[in-house]
Amino acid sequence: MDRATAWLAVAADVLAQQSHADATDILTAALIARTNAGLVSRIRLSATDPDRIDISVSGCMFQPGPASWPTAAQVRGHPMARYRAATGDDTAVLMPDVLAAGWELDPASKEVMHDLRISDQQLSVPLSRGRAYDGWVLVAEERFGEREADEVRDSQRLLAGLDAHLRILARTRSPVPDPGAPRLTPRERVVLTLAAEGCTAEAMARRLGISARTVHKHQEHLYRKLGACDRLSAVLAAQRRGLLD
Repeated sequence: MDRATAWLAVAADVLAQQSHADATDILTAALIARTNAGLVSRIRLSATDPDRIDISVSGCMFQPGPASWPTAAQVRGHPMARYRAATGDDTAVLMPDVLAAGWELDPASKEVMHDLRISDQQLSVPLSRGRAYDGWVLVAEERFGEREADEVRDSQRLLAGLDAHLRILARTRSPVPDPGAPRLTPRERVVLTLAAEGCTAEAMARRLGISARTVHKHQEHLYRKLGACDRLSAVLAAQRRGLLD
């Protein structure tokens, strides 16, 4: 199976999950399997609060508890974060390449890596634009090959779209509806949640990394299942049936 087909299969599996946790497990497992990473960390820095950081970690390498995870300031001081903030480069980048380009590993970063028992074999995968880092960091025991790095770069737009889907799926209410409520797909639940937040089809398309035409198709399916004629009536019908708060 070629890599494009493999990632399409991963996307299909992720989008088919009703549970945010199950969908996330599928995506992280694919990242590990496709790159030979031993550790996958999802890191999100706040663009407004300099002290806020959200981190999740999975993999088969040593995983210290949250008390040992780096602070927002330590992540901002990491060579790859400094490189990205200075250059605006949003492509996946290998840490050895950043170090070779002159972005030195500072003492604080060395201490964090020592405490976490990780090497400099790291692959940064940004998922959004902006100076505050928001993306994956993959860690391996041995050097990543160029094939793995190129595969991740080629898949970045897909990964960003799946990540947006996961973040919105985490906010949706798991279906515990009345007995007569229709069964919605995870993607339909995400579109419904965004509709309830007032997003237009174009805004949904941008956030999910899909076309506006695809959003309209999901909306048509929602309207048919909910017996609605427009976005507002669909949201109200979903609230009545326990599909939305």
